[in-house]
Amino acid sequence: MFVRVSVTVSVIAMRVTVIVVMRMRMAVRVIIQALCIFTHASRVASGPPGVNGCVISLRHCGPNSGTSVAASVLGCAKWAQSQAPYQGGPPMNPPRLRQLVIAANSLETADQLREVLGLGEPFPDPGVGEFGLVNAVFALGDQFLEVVVPTQDSAPARRFIDRGGEGGYMVIVQTDDLAALRDRVDGLGVRRVWNIDLPDISASHLHPADIGGAIVSVDEPRPAGSWRWGGPGWRERAAPGKFTGAVLEAPDPEALAQKWGLILGVTPDRGRLFLADAVLEFRKGPAVRLAEFGFDLPDTDKALECASGLGLEVDGASVDVSGVRLNLGA
Repeated sequence: MFVRVSVTVSVIAMRVTVIVVMRMRMAVRVIIQALCIFTHASRVASGPPGVNGCVISLRHCGPNSGTSVAASVLGCAKWAQSQAPYQGGPPMNPPRLRQLVIAANSLETADQLREVLGLGEPFPDPGVGEFGLVNAVFALGDQFLEVVVPTQDSAPARRFIDRGGEGGYMVIVQTDDLAALRDRVDGLGVRRVWNIDLPDISASHLHPADIGGAIVSVDEPRPAGSWRWGGPGWRERAAPGKFTGAVLEAPDPEALAQKWGLILGVTPDRGRLFLADAVLEFRKGPAVRLAEFGFDLPDTDKALECASGLGLEVDGASVDVSGVRLNLGA
């Protein structure tokens, strides 16, 4: 009898030990994975993308996707050790906001913007024919406001307008190290849908489904003050003023800000990304969209008076043009 009880107790003890060990292993694994994700996300925001297999993927992570940031933890221990050489390394400089783009049904939008904002002669870039578009590019200081109009039913801009109406379509930022930024987005699993490398500029367009809110183009002009997309003589055609930023709306603005921050190498601060010369703000809204452009103009009152005269909707210091709110008091 004593032997049976002893054996039974021993078996129970062994089973309890196995269960405890298994649960401890699972807990340790979860903690390691969480640390890997957290450390990797922090590192992506200011350093090189993951190495040795520990790579974050943003392709299926978005404010409307229902999923959170996913990460592969294969080789995380080696990855964490490998980060030592990067600690204290120089972070990527924040990019500049160089160009904002509106997709519209006609170039009448460009005419309205020119009158309201006091812009100069636009540049019609024949190169956008590759995307089934015509356009008008205005120089504002050394930044640029563009209107694109689809000429083909198959054009991405046509699908964009058919899906949600005219509106903010694209954000173009300038980086001083496109090679590093390309490595970053590739490591994040963000698709590059168009790439070009010319003597005076290199650029990559990022898939809007992977970043959310707009097409993002990351460009590196050479020299830094130049801008091929503005056309020849853009400095002579430039109007005074500048962008102060842009607003993106989403049902989950914090998630969208985190995603843009990871890609651009900028840490979100209360729903804002502080670029080198402008601020991207992320606000709650019913849909993911590029909703507002901010401007600093020499004569805001004149611009608002002109907008009223054109019959555009004016609310305080804001004007609505083709689905985009122009904040002239930003």
